[in-house]
Amino acid sequence: ADFAATLSPGPSRAQALANALPRWVEEDPVAASAWIARHDSNSDFDMGIVAIANLPQAMKERPEASLRLVESVADVPLRANTLRTLALKWAEQDAVAARRYVESSANFSADEKVSLVAEMGGQIAAATK
Repeated sequence: ADFAATLSPGPSRAQALANALPRWVEEDPVAASAWIARHDSNSDFDMGIVAIANLPQAMKERPEASLRLVESVADVPLRANTLRTLALKWAEQDAVAARRYVESSANFSADEKVSLVAEMGGQIAAATK
């Protein structure tokens, strides 16, 4: 990750970060998260951040932390799509907490909140059948 951060901004740097960060998070999530926090959020870090947030262990153990991490993604459509996907995954584990996050998040419009909460409800109902 340190080497990747020294590369010139662009696709090569973004890909190197996307490869390095998830592996590092599996080894030492605290150190990796602290490293990310020390760097300015820009689009080169986006895919690495998304990869970290999508790690099954991260979503299982700390879903809200995964969502908060994704809030730093610079690419607006990527951030919105990832937040939606992760919120739905979280709802499978803890519908109340996921709904509370969505309803209080500034990352979703009022219409998106209604739609997402409804989708969570349908998803949970289907899972209990």
